Amino acid sequence: MRTVQDKSWQTLACAPRRSYLGKYQRLTPPQNRWVRSLLNHWGSFYGGSGTEHLSGGSMWSQLMTGWSCEQQEKITTVLVGLREIGYQGDTLLIMAKKILWPKKTLGDLIGNAGDEEEAAFMERIVLQSFSKDSPVYEIGRDYYTWNKSIADMARWLNYKHAPFLTEKQCIDRVRWCMELFNSAVYFTLFDELCRENAESSKK
Repeated sequence: MRTVQDKSWQTLACAPRRSYLGKYQRLTPPQNRWVRSLLNHWGSFYGGSGTEHLSGGSMWSQLMTGWSCEQQEKITTVLVGLREIGYQGDTLLIMAKKILWPKKTLGDLIGNAGDEEEAAFMERIVLQSFSKDSPVYEIGRDYYTWNKSIADMARWLNYKHAPFLTEKQCIDRVRWCMELFNSAVYFTLFDELCRENAESSKK
């Protein structure tokens, strides 16, 4: 694992531009805030555990499709606000549900799938988004699951792998990874949820 991570950092250190790391699809500000909110929630669940799964896929399916940008903004604002005052994990979801959908049961939102099935769903989404040796995957995963800042990761890049780069150049490279990570996960997840919802509507 350490060898793979070191290779990812070395690849990032040598990247002359963002396009060298992967194809980028720009997110709108609401889309970016939305996917970051979901990924931050994932990180709060599994940070430091070594588990790379994101549970609650059925709930995200309910949230991400069929909502306007304004509604997505409202949901994101509620999740961020609750997290800032100390809610996390299941308690965060329950309180968000009470605020956003007071007349729906938690079962209506989450569905009947078990944690193992939901985790497998999100693992498939993440793995569809990146190649196995992608530095974007390695660095994006570290950012969210270990609660690191871009500045901290840039300092590590500068110290360990890229002493020949300036601090700003290191920050830029970590930021490129985060932009690519957020974009890839957003579009892969959204496309998959839309496809599954379309198939469900035919039944």
